[in-house]
Amino acid sequence: MGPDARDALASLLEIRAGMEALNHQLAAEGAPVMRMRLGVHSGMVLAGSIGSGERHESAIRGNTLTCASRSESLEKDC
Repeated sequence: MGPDARDALASLLEIRAGMEALNHQLAAEGAPVMRMRLGVHSGMVLAGSIGSGERHESAIRGNTLTCASRSESLEKDC
């Protein structure tokens, strides 16, 4: 596993730990907890900015993004 994949997994674990801490705080306040699904995949993507000064959007394309999106969607039934 390369450093990019390790960084991606470390980020995923940090996000999950942050969500657990937030849910602990929300539960203590009597508020509903939050759920989040995460998908991770390592590889090349095409990322860029599209638009003008009046309207600007970011875009990401590539098979890596598609694989991450599909792995995230596997959690819908959990």
